[in-house]
Amino acid sequence: MAYIYTHTRSSGGLFNLARFRAKKKVLKVLIRELLFADDAALAAHSEEALQQLMDRFAAACKEFGIIISLKKTEIMCQEAHNVPTISIDEHTLAVVDRFTYLGSTISSHLSLDSELDTRIGKAATAMAHLTKRLWENDMLTVNTKRRVYQAVVLSTLLLYGSEAWTLYSYQEARLNVFHLRCIRRLLGLAWQDRVTNIDVLAKARNLSMYAILMTRRLRWLRHVSRMTFCLGSLPLA
Repeated sequence: MAYIYTHTRSSGGLFNLARFRAKKKVLKVLIRELLFADDAALAAHSEEALQQLMDRFAAACKEFGIIISLKKTEIMCQEAHNVPTISIDEHTLAVVDRFTYLGSTISSHLSLDSELDTRIGKAATAMAHLTKRLWENDMLTVNTKRRVYQAVVLSTLLLYGSEAWTLYSYQEARLNVFHLRCIRRLLGLAWQDRVTNIDVLAKARNLSMYAILMTRRLRWLRHVSRMTFCLGSLPLA
């Protein structure tokens, strides 16, 4: 069977790739399943291995009196030549190309374009719903509009999983264009006003999308580094 393997260290230096070449203090962890609150994701590299995992998982659920939601259980393949046929108690599970969980869209072609389409669409809808009440309201200050924009629109765009995105330059540029378009609308500026993007960000006292994504990544890396250090400090059985 083939599953997901990951390397970690028990002595720090998680992000120093040269240290992973050492033979000591390097742990090779085998991941068969991922747990998300009351949900579970099983990973395998072959149809036979996945069916065996599903059979064992279904048997364990029966032993503990847990019911599997067959309607919500789906199969997604990445770089698979043939569509697998996986079943639970003679019920064949559906095979999908896209799967959405907690606001994040995972696609079978390993591209973030589908995820960005969904996020930008939801953020644009949230932006449009506040047009008359907020963006076109002259009684509100720019600071108030900026805070609402960050709480409603930006949180919709970047709330789940954005710190772990691996984006291409054109994808970052696409997010930045949408971000700047929203800020111009917030400030009541049109392209005919000939205001540069730097001046737009300065007037709104906001960062560019490149800076926002970098900040979220650094914050996430710092959190992972601390968590890895805590796990590495635990005694091994």
